Formats: sequence, structure tokens, C-alpha cells
Amino acid sequence: MINRSMLFGIIFPDRRKGTTVKALPLPIFIDISNLFLYTTDKENAMDTSKMDHLDIILLCGLYGSGKTEFAMKYFLGKDRNRISRSDIRKSMYEMTNFGEKWTPDRFSEDTDALVKHIERKIVEHFSHQKKKILIINTYITKKSRQAIVDLARQTKKSIGAIFLNRPLEQCLERNAKSAMAVPQEIIYKLHSRIELPDKNEGFNEVMIVTYK
Repeated sequence: MINRSMLFGIIFPDRRKGTTVKALPLPIFIDISNLFLYTTDKENAMDTSKMDHLDIILLCGLYGSGKTEFAMKYFLGKDRNRISRSDIRKSMYEMTNFGEKWTPDRFSEDTDALVKHIERKIVEHFSHQKKKILIINTYITKKSRQAIVDLARQTKKSIGAIFLNRPLEQCLERNAKSAMAVPQEIIYKLHSRIELPDKNEGFNEVMIVTYK
């Protein structure tokens, strides 16, 4: 089992007190049996090559965590099809409302059930075509990821998850600057429910990117 305190620092013995102290986060990549843990304030040296062989990758994180930028930087030009639930939501709303522009306050649980159905059908289509897929969504909880994990098992596809674990304050600040900013209360609510992914959910690979 992984001690989640490893995400935020490394424990060292304190010989003076016979106890342990927690070191500050270090910009290092830790490769262990269950997770890839990456703590950083820079992404320039990040290695995502161990995810490249996977059929399906979930790119997860809060609104404002940088999922779109991360996808462009590490997966553009790698022969992988990008699927974004936010983009599906926007396109469907504007199509069905005669071009009226989508804004986050238009979100509806009723219509989002259809958005998830469309997302699944796109994933099924590309899987059938033997195309590699990158799916971008918050995927904060184990439950929210389970349907895609189950689909990967059913279709015998390999699957991994990358979770952008950016501090709440940074996500709020970045979201406020976004053209499609969501209400802050949504980010607070999602943050309180975060369950970091691990291989026990059915993933072949998991990468946690923790920002300082």
C-alpha cells in the first residue's frame, strides 16, 4: 500500500529527538510498483513515455488544474485521439440551441447524462477502430472513473490515468482567468471529494503529478 504522505514529501529520521520529520516536496520523479509520483514546479523534464503504449488514458484533475495545456504539451502529435467532455457539452448545447453560446451556468444534470452517453459512444468507436484515446475530464472520484475502466476491461484495452494534483488555490486562480470559468463553489465541492486513482481500480498505469 502507498502512504499518501509520500505525495507531499519524504520522511527522514530525526536522530536528535528519536522521531521523524517531514521534508519539503522535492522536484523528483519516483517510480514505484503502484504509482508514478511526480512532484514539480516545472514540467520541462517530465517523462510521460511510460504511458504512451496504453490504449486509453484518462487525464484527470480539478477545473483550473491545467488538463488542456498538459494534453497539448505531452500528447499532441502522438497519434492519439482527444476526447473532452467539456467540448462535447459545449458543442451539443450550441447545436441544439441554434448557435447560442455555451457558458458554464448552462450546465444541467439532465442533459449531462446525454453528454456522458455521447462520450462513451466516441470511446467505443475509436476502440473498435483500434485508435489510441486520451479522455479529458475531472474524474475526481473512483466512481466517476469506473465506467471507462469497465469499458476498457470489456474491450480488452489497456488503460491508465494521469491526475494533475494542483493546489486548490492555484486551480481557483487559473479558473478565474479562464474564458470558461466555472463557479468557485463547484471547485471547492470537487476538491473535497478527491480520490487519487491507483492500480487497484483496474488501471495498468497511474501517474500523479503534484504541483508545488
